[in-house]
Amino acid sequence: MRASDLSKLEKDPKFRKASIPKMFWFKKPAIYPPSALLFVALLGLLYLLNIDSLITLQAIPFVVLLLLGAIWLKATKKHFQTSMFKKDGTFKLCLAQIFDEKDKNYYMVSTLSDKRHDKHFISDLGKKASIESPEITHSESGHNTENSVFIKAIKKTDILKLYPNKKIGDFIVLNYLDKQNVILVKPKYLNF
Repeated sequence: MRASDLSKLEKDPKFRKASIPKMFWFKKPAIYPPSALLFVALLGLLYLLNIDSLITLQAIPFVVLLLLGAIWLKATKKHFQTSMFKKDGTFKLCLAQIFDEKDKNYYMVSTLSDKRHDKHFISDLGKKASIESPEITHSESGHNTENSVFIKAIKKTDILKLYPNKKIGDFIVLNYLDKQNVILVKPKYLNF
């Protein structure tokens, strides 16, 4: 895939929406109140079903709670997505090279600089990189802020599900959402 294709894909709104991990917004505490409202509404409806009063006026408050909870949950999810879209430094597609294999993980190196789509630059980084490399330090978050080079460990099984023939020295495209969320880009979006 060419660097221009990666740049276009970074700006594509459909790709951005599809690339947000499904479980990412469940980790936020703001999701608990609408979830609790849905839980109460479902318990009430199940109770009414159990006592054979589901089709009565008693069910109206629980149906209203169910609708309010569903709307609130959808609005909260939409808010998290739009706030993530507006955050600076998110949704950067980075070409990464697998440089090591250890403990059922593949280690890959990439950069967040303007050269993040340059295959030759990433290849040079891959030659220098090691897990204990003094030039490229590996931090807990997987991101080194001094020179914007990061090393990411991803389970072999996750990579081999999407890319069955990948091995050390091959390139993969990562989507850098933020320090905690660096995910693999599915091959359907790429034309390698």
